Amino acid sequence: MSSYTNLSSYISVRTLSFICLLLSALLLLSTQGFLIEDLQLVFFIPLLVAFWRLPKNPEHRIPQILVLTVLLLWLGASLQVHGLFNNAGRRSEVYISRFQNDVDGLLRRATYQRYNEIAMTYNLPPMKLLHQTLSMDDKTSAWLKHNLSVPLVVGGDAKHFQISVNGNIAMYERCFAQANAKDTLSPEQYDLARKLGIDLDRDVFAVKLPVISYPLLINLQPLSFELPGDQPELSRHFIAWLAAGFADKPYARFFVSESNADLLSRWQDAFNEALKIDGPWGTPIPAGIAYYLLGTLELLEGLTQAQAQAVLFNTAEATLRKAAGKAHINLDPWLYSAVFNNAAIARIASSNGKKDALVKAKYWLTMALAAAENNSPASLPSRTAVFNLHMLAESGL
Repeated sequence: MSSYTNLSSYISVRTLSFICLLLSALLLLSTQGFLIEDLQLVFFIPLLVAFWRLPKNPEHRIPQILVLTVLLLWLGASLQVHGLFNNAGRRSEVYISRFQNDVDGLLRRATYQRYNEIAMTYNLPPMKLLHQTLSMDDKTSAWLKHNLSVPLVVGGDAKHFQISVNGNIAMYERCFAQANAKDTLSPEQYDLARKLGIDLDRDVFAVKLPVISYPLLINLQPLSFELPGDQPELSRHFIAWLAAGFADKPYARFFVSESNADLLSRWQDAFNEALKIDGPWGTPIPAGIAYYLLGTLELLEGLTQAQAQAVLFNTAEATLRKAAGKAHINLDPWLYSAVFNNAAIARIASSNGKKDALVKAKYWLTMALAAAENNSPASLPSRTAVFNLHMLAESGL
């Protein structure tokens, strides 16, 4: 009794009871399917205030300035993990959203921890938690538009990793500004692109080739795709290297300037490393994506180089042919159409006006259209191929 009296003279028994009640509720709710991140968000402030008020004597309490500092730090961290604020302006960082049907969050936590081990080992973009459920939809695209430094967001479930890629083409314009000839399009050509639902400021590059006086469109990165969840280790490595290829900033902890040549070399090295992630995927899509991205970079590089253009165009076509061998119309219509569209551009660029090369290029563009017949609405690359075929017809080819 005397010990209880001594204790109650220093601390508030009512406040202590309130703390015990809060902790009991936290433990109970965590066993009922509530995510621990959400519970921490709800219970942190009441617990902090309760612990601050626990001593009866105000002189024994934690200084108010310290409590306020903790609250501000907690608020900043909460805004960041909920996607309302991020510091990725200093470096590129990947975000992982909540997984579907992952009630306790263990699958996402395992992916997050293992990914960061890989990123730390190879100096790749780190991953941060995003306490929202984002899938491959307009909501994710809108979030990425407001976070242009984020190369990609990972979501999904136990069966699939869903990858949403930032459609920020400013990173390509930095290296390949000479290749983008969108300002040379006539009003009629702009109108055609708009009718086809093509955003010339975001989705594609418009290029001018010596062989044809009309602009043609090159597809850039896919905005979303899936990786198999039954091979998590392969997928985590692949995502990490892919993030390096999509990152428009060095991912060191401190700012490092980077020339355009260094940036291009980093992208190419990253996609080459992604190609090396080999194993029992059960699907050819990962290799197809890596080949497609590498071939598209080679094509854009050829359009901006004064020397060895023919070599680069031939290399790009060869790489895109490898991508075509991995692209299947029923597995990923976007990739299938994009590969054949860009391969056709590479063939036209290296054709020197030869009729047989141009005939082959037109055939590949019709192959890109085939995906539109199997899928409604037509994917962006299919609509891009429609534009390109129209330009070839206008030029008399």
